Amino acid sequence: MVVTLFNLENSRAFRVHWLACELDIPIQSRNYERMGGKKAVPEMAKDSGYKLGKSPCIQDGDIQVVESANCMLYLVERYGPESGFIPSPPNFAQRTKVIGWMDFAETIMTHALAIIYAQWFAEDQKEAVKNITEKASANVQKDLDEIESALESTGGPFVCGSQITAADLALAFSCEYVLSKEVGTKGHPTNWPKIHQWLRTLEARPAYQKALKEGPKYDFCFLKNEGKL
Repeated sequence: MVVTLFNLENSRAFRVHWLACELDIPIQSRNYERMGGKKAVPEMAKDSGYKLGKSPCIQDGDIQVVESANCMLYLVERYGPESGFIPSPPNFAQRTKVIGWMDFAETIMTHALAIIYAQWFAEDQKEAVKNITEKASANVQKDLDEIESALESTGGPFVCGSQITAADLALAFSCEYVLSKEVGTKGHPTNWPKIHQWLRTLEARPAYQKALKEGPKYDFCFLKNEGKL
C-alpha cells in the first residue's frame, strides 16, 4: 500500500517525505503551493479531508496522521521499527534523547515563529516588528547554540552521535529555515560551524535529495542554493 503525503511547499512536510525516503516507504507526494508565500491553497484541506488544512498530513489506508513529529513516529514504528531512526524499548536512554530533540524542534525552536508572524501580520508596524525581532533573536540564537553544543559533545556527525536518527530530520528543517532565511540570525553568517557542516552532510544523503526532487518547492537547502545539487 502506498502512503499519501499532502505536502505543502516550504513546510515541515519535507521532514516526513525525507524520512519516508530514508525508510524506502512507497509514498505518493501530493504537492501544494502557498498563496502569496503564506497560507496553503484551499484545495489541500479539501483533498486531505483534514479540516484545518495543515501540512503534513498523511493517509495510510484508513489511518490519517497529522503533525510532523507524529507522522515521523508513525512511519518509524509501523514501517521501520528496527531502523534506529527512533530507538525502541528497552533502549530508553537513546530513545528519550531522540524524542526529546524531536520535541525540541517542535516547541523550543518555534521562537522563530514570533519573528515570522510579526513580519507577516504586522508588516505595517515597523517599530513593533523591529522590537519583536530583536527580543526573539536572542532566543533563536540560544536554540542554535544548544544544537551546536550537542554536535560538539557527541562528536557527530549526527546530533545523537554516529547514527542518523529522526532527531536529525526534525531539527534540520528548523535550522535550515532560520539560517537560510536569517530569521533571528542576521549578521551571524559564520556562527554555528558544526551546524552548517551537519546540514550539508544531511543534504548530501540520497534520501534527502530524492524528497527534494519529488516534493514541492523547498527553498532552504544550502547545497541547492549554493549550486552544488
